[in-house]
Amino acid sequence: MTASPPRAVIREVPRRPAPAQRSTLWAQERRSFGYAFQGIGHAWRTQRHLRIHVALGLMAAGAAMVLGIAAAEWAALLGVITLVIALELLNTVVEAAVDIASPGFHPKAKVAKDVAAGAVLVSAIGAALVGAAIFIPRLVALLPR
Repeated sequence: MTASPPRAVIREVPRRPAPAQRSTLWAQERRSFGYAFQGIGHAWRTQRHLRIHVALGLMAAGAAMVLGIAAAEWAALLGVITLVIALELLNTVVEAAVDIASPGFHPKAKVAKDVAAGAVLVSAIGAALVGAAIFIPRLVALLPR
């Protein structure tokens, strides 16, 4: 018995969408971004803690500009600010979904909401620690000796 030669694998080359399809795809992407901004707007209007986190993030960014932090510190600071805000948005999602699924009190609904809020708290504590590591040495250096 002889071995048959290997078969060539033919891969289809993806074609670019036609111009009409591209404009439709672009319109879909614009709508998707619009929905995302609507969600952020809803959270901004209804979630006091989101507004507090954004205000604290802006204050930290302002202090970072004044104190002239390094690029790596900027990366860390912006990363934790973004993480806290994103988790606050996800907390809003969990609360809304749980309210739909369990309009009345249910112990597991409480757990879901509490754990989501706990995730925001953990990230906010981490952000505060990153901020302390960045800002305290600079603020101490400004003190008169």
